[in-house]
Amino acid sequence: MMMVSSLLRCLGLFASPIFTSWTNYHDHNPFCNTHRIVSSIRLLAIRLSGSQGQSSMFSPIHCGLFFTPDHIEQAHTHADEEPFRTAWAYLREESPTEPVALIQWNALRYRFDEDANAGARAIDFLRQYEFDFSQDLLTTTKTWVTLAQSFEMIRGHKALTGERADDWMATFADVIATLNNEHDLALYEQLWLALLRLIAGIVLEQQTHFDAGVAYAKQFVAHEIRPQGHIPRLVEASDGRGLYRQLIATQALVLIAEAATHAGHDLWSFHHRGVSVMTPVVYLLYYYFYPDQWKWDPLPENTDESVTDEDESSETDDATVVHPDFATIKGFWEIAHRYGRPKDFKLLLENARPIYDAYGGGLTTLTHGLPLKKRRGLFGRYV
Repeated sequence: MMMVSSLLRCLGLFASPIFTSWTNYHDHNPFCNTHRIVSSIRLLAIRLSGSQGQSSMFSPIHCGLFFTPDHIEQAHTHADEEPFRTAWAYLREESPTEPVALIQWNALRYRFDEDANAGARAIDFLRQYEFDFSQDLLTTTKTWVTLAQSFEMIRGHKALTGERADDWMATFADVIATLNNEHDLALYEQLWLALLRLIAGIVLEQQTHFDAGVAYAKQFVAHEIRPQGHIPRLVEASDGRGLYRQLIATQALVLIAEAATHAGHDLWSFHHRGVSVMTPVVYLLYYYFYPDQWKWDPLPENTDESVTDEDESSETDDATVVHPDFATIKGFWEIAHRYGRPKDFKLLLENARPIYDAYGGGLTTLTHGLPLKKRRGLFGRYV
């Protein structure tokens, strides 16, 4: 029954979608009926404008943007196996303090654990959240990506009404329109805006935005990524930030591919002269363990900023010194390893799990992990 209800919730077949960022004033003021009607009309106009020339390829699923009901079912089916056992414990026992992450965390608990109280908390946090419009463009874009994912995860909460959902989606549409007018953007900022626009296409069911995000990702793969895997316009400045820019762009590209694929357009299969979404991912794998070999920028002189991943059960002094950028930009690894060779990612994932990245898909070990293969012991038995 849990899996059926999860599926229905993901498809929006329970109560209507959710949340408004407005205050309780709107719930009691009769003049706000006009506001709600206007919001509904605006939202209808947005959807109609985005349906022109719509193809059968576009088929958004309202669940979690980067995961589907199948991912939820897998996490429940293998709950007693790694890496899911650790990820479930992490979800249920931990909680971030950063406001945007806290919204996402409670939304994850609602979507995966059917925790209605967590869903209600996510709604309250969303309603109380005050966006800081003084933030830089990248932070603004990343924040709205996470808020949009949270919105998708708590769609269908029984305590929420369609009017509130329409209010939020109309506000979200206004944000997209405003950000689309930005000019003189860095390459990685353009990529993150393409991700946000593609996500807007899914949330608002507006294919114009979705197609724009897909088109930008394809031209990025075709023209910005070298066959070796690096992105010249991001790494060749020699300003000490090349690794960060390569990572942040790769994360956005992976999120675009995953969201697009679940909405009907398989970007993981797109190749241009041997280059694909996976090309920069594989390129970065080596530097996770050997950041000192990164030829574009030197390591920071302050090695105290590095993060040490160490197996506490090991009797050796071996440890992996992780560059601080790898320690914070990491959600995409679990997603990408489902499309690559698992053995290539094995050691990295063992070091990094459970992976939680508020701006990289969330608790991706839970949403995108794969059951660990059992080893054959004596007499062919699995151990």
